[in-house]
Amino acid sequence: MKFKVPNMGEGVEEAQVLKVLLSPGDEVRKEQGIIEIETDKATVEVPSPTGGTIEEIHVAEGDTITVGQLIATISEDGAPTAAKESAPKDEAAQEAAEEKPEPAEVPAAAQEEPEAVETGQRALEETKPEVEEKDTAAERPPAPAPKTGGPPVFAAPSVRQFAREIGVSVREVSGSGAGGRISMDDVKRHARERPAAPAAHRQPLPDFTQWGEVEREGLSKIRQSTARRMALSWSSIPHVTLCEKADATELESLRQQYKGRVEKAGGKLTITAMLLKLSAAALKSHPGVAASIDMEKQEIVRKDFYHIGVAIDTSRGLLVPVIHDVDGKNIMELARELTELSGRARDNKLSLNDLDGAVFTLTNLGGLGTGYFTPIINHPEGAILGVGRAVREPVYRDDSETFEPRLMLPLSLSFDHRLMDGADGARFLHWLVRAIEDPVVIVMEG
Repeated sequence: MKFKVPNMGEGVEEAQVLKVLLSPGDEVRKEQGIIEIETDKATVEVPSPTGGTIEEIHVAEGDTITVGQLIATISEDGAPTAAKESAPKDEAAQEAAEEKPEPAEVPAAAQEEPEAVETGQRALEETKPEVEEKDTAAERPPAPAPKTGGPPVFAAPSVRQFAREIGVSVREVSGSGAGGRISMDDVKRHARERPAAPAAHRQPLPDFTQWGEVEREGLSKIRQSTARRMALSWSSIPHVTLCEKADATELESLRQQYKGRVEKAGGKLTITAMLLKLSAAALKSHPGVAASIDMEKQEIVRKDFYHIGVAIDTSRGLLVPVIHDVDGKNIMELARELTELSGRARDNKLSLNDLDGAVFTLTNLGGLGTGYFTPIINHPEGAILGVGRAVREPVYRDDSETFEPRLMLPLSLSFDHRLMDGADGARFLHWLVRAIEDPVVIVMEG
């Protein structure tokens, strides 16, 4: 079978090959990693969809690969080995075979689509020249005029689709093939060479070497992605951040009471794990916080699922793996899954599915001593909760008219003001504070 690059996640179009884990002739098991890649979001292994023998590897370390590109040829278990001569010799040959039009009449439906008209007309011109020599202008009906001006563009449908996906107009691309035919490489070259759109946040740096020695380091894929996503979120989403303290004394007492039981089950009971459960309950009570806003269609997208991302600090940068269906799991299950997911994030073992689908994000900087802060929303989500370090403080109790030491937890909720008003954010945050202060809510929801 021909194994191609699978869908790498929301918004991820390309990746860099870090390692090739197998060689031609090696046996491969189903779900065994064939290559290790670095995407904009994480470093992951791409697993084999089947068991068998590696016939050929079509990528090398350092290559930049895209969705749908050929990775390996695998002879499946129990299946005869396909003759290599019958397959394209390389990617260029495969692309040429894909682009070669089959002899066919232009279907009537194609007359309504300029791209299909051009492709079908070209097929007639290239595959039936002897017919054209006999035809006359009077005998041959005129070809429909393209809806867009300019000469016809010769490019295969797959090339056109690729160009649309990366935001390139094929009419702007210079083709290197016969008669100006446009290939995938032509589109890629055009995309690389076109000038970058000016951005207000791009400012030239001064020459720091005039003051002393400097060292430059290239941005990793993850850091590049973080920079782009944070700039997008901050520039396109009007943020509002509300801050409040929650009395987490009883919550911490509950954590201490059950942490041993959770450790025996293979997890670690943290405040974050408990807040996951409470956040899912809060989102159910305030579904607008889990929504997204679609400004292009002027619609609010409401979601009936509760997948929550958790920001994890790793040696390669910030990763936000997602725990799915938080509302359907108890705290012990969430603690185990969070422990396992955090370990895989730090060990570079996350899968592509681990990073997509969140409706809300938790980021906890309490372990680093941070109090209140302004977390940036993870686009296209509508809100994010920042958790600071819990500190014991004297709190005045109306019932006893005395000050008592209580463990106070700083919370910072950033939300999209296009999606919610201040009162909506305040209600959500106040509900969450009350749930933290009354841990029975956790038991009721778990």
